Amino acid sequence: MDPAVLENWKSHHSGLPGNDLSPELSTYWDLSREAGVDPDLARPAMDLTLPFAERKKNSRMLYAYISRVMYQSLRYYRDTPQLGFALFNKEGILLKLFGGEAFMEYAEARGIVPLSRWDIPHLGANAVSVGLLSERPVAMEGADNYCRMLVDTAMYFSPVTVDKSGASKVIGGLAVIVPYEYRRPDLLGTAVLATNDANVHMYMSMSLHHMYEFEPRGLLIVDESWKTGKLSVTYFNNTLRKLFHLGEENLSFTPVEGLFDPPPENPELWEILHERRRVENIQLRLRVRGHLLDYTVSTDPFSDPGICIQGIRIYITSLEQTAAHVSKQIGNNMLLSFNDIIGTSPGIISAKNKARRYAQSDSNVLILGESGVGKDIFAQAIHAESARCDKPFVSVNCGALPRELIASELFGYDQGAFTGARKGGHIGKFELANGGTIFLDEIGDMPLDLQVMLLQVIEKKSFTRVGGKQTINVDVKIISATNANLHERIRQGKFRLDLYYRLSVLRLQLPPLRERGNDVTLLSKYFLWKLFERGTVTHPVSLSPEAVEYLKTLSWPGNVRELQNIMEGVVQTLPVDTVQPRHIMYYIGAIDDLNDPQALRTERMLAEGTPAGPAEPSAEGGEKAEDPQEELLLSNRGRLTVQDLKEALLRNHYRREDTARELDISRKTLYRWMKKYNL
Repeated sequence: MDPAVLENWKSHHSGLPGNDLSPELSTYWDLSREAGVDPDLARPAMDLTLPFAERKKNSRMLYAYISRVMYQSLRYYRDTPQLGFALFNKEGILLKLFGGEAFMEYAEARGIVPLSRWDIPHLGANAVSVGLLSERPVAMEGADNYCRMLVDTAMYFSPVTVDKSGASKVIGGLAVIVPYEYRRPDLLGTAVLATNDANVHMYMSMSLHHMYEFEPRGLLIVDESWKTGKLSVTYFNNTLRKLFHLGEENLSFTPVEGLFDPPPENPELWEILHERRRVENIQLRLRVRGHLLDYTVSTDPFSDPGICIQGIRIYITSLEQTAAHVSKQIGNNMLLSFNDIIGTSPGIISAKNKARRYAQSDSNVLILGESGVGKDIFAQAIHAESARCDKPFVSVNCGALPRELIASELFGYDQGAFTGARKGGHIGKFELANGGTIFLDEIGDMPLDLQVMLLQVIEKKSFTRVGGKQTINVDVKIISATNANLHERIRQGKFRLDLYYRLSVLRLQLPPLRERGNDVTLLSKYFLWKLFERGTVTHPVSLSPEAVEYLKTLSWPGNVRELQNIMEGVVQTLPVDTVQPRHIMYYIGAIDDLNDPQALRTERMLAEGTPAGPAEPSAEGGEKAEDPQEELLLSNRGRLTVQDLKEALLRNHYRREDTARELDISRKTLYRWMKKYNL
């Protein structure tokens, strides 16, 4: 120890003239005296109130970021064996020393060890205690220190801060420590640069993490130590907290094994983590603290050797979240409601009222009706007005799926279930609909073996994927629909009676368009307006009164869907401002020329209020039918009436080839009959 420095230190304590302590430092010395600190302490006091592991845990963010800076910096101080670094928490407790063997021996001899206390009440004024109180960098050399044990030491301390609600908060600091004879004022800059590096990294990380809080997927950021290869959690968002039911627990800077069960559990996940492999939307069955569940996982590895950073971001989504996302992508957020169902006829009003009541129940609903009456729209509206409205709505057309794929589409499959199965497996429609509604359209076309599986799902509210073993529980409301006669299919042995009863707890029969009276007019005008609203046409298109009356004469075997297609087809085929009967007749193939005399005659009769039925025919070959509705015609099928001919034309939209095929007559015969009876 330098005798001159020691004498100077003694003079500071004596209070004799010549005391060269600065006014600020004198204030901290006074605080030390008031605290009753013994200036002749041989070693710092130790804080053993908490185990070291607990102290480290309480300062794990500080510990992690400073350690990363130190591992990068120490390689540049190998030629300065007397220099070392000490990390302190906000209470002034030493957490970790960084340095070579010579420094460690120097520190140990003076009691500079982990869990030693450096605050003013325990060690008086020193660079650490003064720096933490003043919240600024401080250099204290030799006699500046209040306690004798530090007189032969120079320390340069800089606090570490984090941003808390727009204000900096000291969470600890870093000190550069050297023997007094190796003191250098520029070492304070070394401490400042190191802590500034940690401050910047923490600020940037916390800023990015704030953005990740709004990430709809669970996000876990895992850091891999450059020194040990150990995997630690550096960040997780609130979505992940909720996903894994973590409560208020803080996982930051803890081993990943504390979250995911260690090997041999989760073998594929651990392989991905250790290899820092990129994957996208794969299905993984994860065991999280003993609980086994299926998740969708994506990863994003990162590495920057220059700043000693490497790790992997893991995005985790539950099946419910995946279902909600898929439903949104397929239009779940654009579902139609009861307000979108156009019509004032008694039949449609009754159906809407009944469906609204059904929406308040969780019982299964069976919607019956001809093709094109709007069964899918009613299904959407029931879901949209139910308590499940913010949950998925998944629609499946049972008649459009190949028989061999229906099971895997409805119930999903596990990896390796069959040749060509997607890696990671496939989520089925029932899993996607979990919590919400599944709409099974054309249920009457479902194969019998699949009917058995569906019945089991309804009864047990659970199933297993194709090729899988795990039971998957689901909570779904089933709305099914068909245009088939299920009673006839049951009689034929093509549909299970027990399944019918399960699906038809609530039954809804939708009326065909031909029974809805003026709804034809309302719907036609609505479809024309929507075409303008969508930009399909550049100006609104109207219906003439004659067109309105003509539409009412058609039988509409395709119902509302057919009407919608005709309205769109007419305005896109013909540049019209007002739709006339002849435009509709031309589009459906009833006439080949817009100036067809029969079409013009029909329009004139409709304008005059005369029924647009067949006109009085002119006699062919000197003969005239007394009653064309009853006159018998000869065909390959036997005898037909003129009324039979008219109805066949209506069913086929006056498409002559189709009508002739149905009646089993030649087109020449059809043309002759149509001309004879003005059809």
